[in-house]
Amino acid sequence: MKDKILFLDMDGVVNSNNEIVNYLDDLTENQCYTREEARHQFNIEFCHYTELIFPIFAKRITDICETCDCDIVWSTTWRTIREYRNNIEYAQKMLTKRGIPGNRLIAYTPILPYNPRKDEIKLWLKTYGKTIKRFAILDDRIDACYNTKRGRFFQTNINDGLTESIKQNVIRWLNH
Repeated sequence: MKDKILFLDMDGVVNSNNEIVNYLDDLTENQCYTREEARHQFNIEFCHYTELIFPIFAKRITDICETCDCDIVWSTTWRTIREYRNNIEYAQKMLTKRGIPGNRLIAYTPILPYNPRKDEIKLWLKTYGKTIKRFAILDDRIDACYNTKRGRFFQTNINDGLTESIKQNVIRWLNH
């Protein structure tokens, strides 16, 4: 395990409402699909949202991982999906297929019922994070907000996803 960790949410980080609209607009305007055909193509491409990672965001996550030499711990609700829940290799392959270095995904945060996401992150750090020097949390949910001397929360939003500016702030923090 690396000494830097990126706690990664997916929805609202690696996908966004604006990119969905852009994708559908591109299919209807440039590739002559009807809106219904475009939605159908969207569902085929992104497996009904379970692999909804747009290339621009995949590149930004990859930039963070490579520039900071960090591992990924999934804090996303995607970790509860049947295909991923007990099979991290499946998630690693999906990430790689979508342009994120799947080999960087090393673990999932524990699933605690009715607790804020920050409590799941705290528990993972308490259990496995003794050698972690720095961590960043990328999430659009405010209940993931957890700042310490070692870690910082970076909030995205569902409309824009992971922006270039947020990416640069994460890199500065992890490499500080």
